Amino acid sequence: MTAILTDLQEGAMMPNRRFTVLDHMYPEAWASLSHSTDDEWFDNCFGTSNYWDLALAPHGHKSTTVIANRHSERLVDWLRTVSHDVIVSREAGRWNGTALRQAFPRAKLVAFASHWVEDENLKGFDVVFSSFPLMPERCRKLGVRCEYLPLAFGRKVLDLVSPPSERDIPVAFFGGLGNRIWKRGTDTMVDIACGVKEFRWWGYKSGPLPQILETTYQGECWGRRYFELLMRTKICLNRHGEVADGFGNNMRQYEATGCGCCLVTDDPGELNGLCKPYRDAWDAIAIVRDLLGRGRYAESFGAFAQGHILANHCYENRVPRFLEVVENL
Repeated sequence: MTAILTDLQEGAMMPNRRFTVLDHMYPEAWASLSHSTDDEWFDNCFGTSNYWDLALAPHGHKSTTVIANRHSERLVDWLRTVSHDVIVSREAGRWNGTALRQAFPRAKLVAFASHWVEDENLKGFDVVFSSFPLMPERCRKLGVRCEYLPLAFGRKVLDLVSPPSERDIPVAFFGGLGNRIWKRGTDTMVDIACGVKEFRWWGYKSGPLPQILETTYQGECWGRRYFELLMRTKICLNRHGEVADGFGNNMRQYEATGCGCCLVTDDPGELNGLCKPYRDAWDAIAIVRDLLGRGRYAESFGAFAQGHILANHCYENRVPRFLEVVENL
């Protein structure tokens, strides 16, 4: 009887909550993918899609992801018409916490900061979650609560994208390249492209590119098309921007391993042991050549990593820690 009362008391302390998740999509992706309805957009599996909504539902919470691209400058006005207990900003740098606090004084305000954000944009939130291990200390100095929470893979992808009969792309990179934003990473891919004749890449360009990258470029790919290509890829190369500050922290790592690729990356972060880390371009070339020369080893390693991702690094794995913090705000 005591145990039952304790359970009821704990349940009373943690009522079901209504979450509104604010997200914003790359304009290029929004323009390229179908989005006549929210469900149609979410089935593109771009970015974080509605993965948080799906992961929160089994815990009894109602979560609705709102795509800001659909509402433009009228977003705040539209939000006033919706009931919510918690507003979650997927990008702390896009929605200023102080401004949101003024507009919604009674809601709990939560933000994610998985890239560098101006100090002023972090203020006003009840808590900030970040996949940067150094962010909590920085936020503490600003008087802002911050909790470390790694990135994750959206399991929904595997329900919507059918795997191919074989992995017919030996080595690939997916993402943005160009010295305008990613000089160090672009220089690394140039060297790898010169040293690995099988190298191909899909993504978008930021400024002029060296000839080898123009020659190996296969075009843009967004949403499910991107995941279809990942599932055809044996070895997926990864590079981090300078903002990562030496820690493995991008979505591509989780997306590649979640789709069963053998990931070759500069900084493994949380995925240490589930990928093949390289020190520099020449080390990456040696690793890729070795993997290509070992029969189906790369595919076997990719399957091994995928198993661990699905067991430990999906959104449902992040929700318990997320709720532990949010439910006590």
